[in-house]
Amino acid sequence: ANHADDLEAQLKTHNGPWTFGADFTMADVMWTVSLYRLYWLGLGDSLKGAAGRPRVEEYVARAFSRPSFEFAVVNWPFGYSPSPHVPEMDSFGFKKKFLATMIGRRSWREALFG
Repeated sequence: ANHADDLEAQLKTHNGPWTFGADFTMADVMWTVSLYRLYWLGLGDSLKGAAGRPRVEEYVARAFSRPSFEFAVVNWPFGYSPSPHVPEMDSFGFKKKFLATMIGRRSWREALFG
């Protein structure tokens, strides 16, 4: 929660859509992946405006809608297993694709531990 509060304050002071203003930077890459992990774990409600973080909620919506984010994180060779907390990962098609990817790996150890 403290990190989300820090991000809320940073977004307020830098007066732009991203952490340092108008440009999407490496800081935003790191924030986006970290925030996505919270959603994946089912902790996304703590980032919403109702939790006193309206700028973070807007930031998350912008960041998660970037095509590069979807390509590099959501769909990257299924680094995340299906999550009931992330709608695009809770579909039968995603679960089937994830399982096919895991079976196609060289070994179960690699499939489980990367």
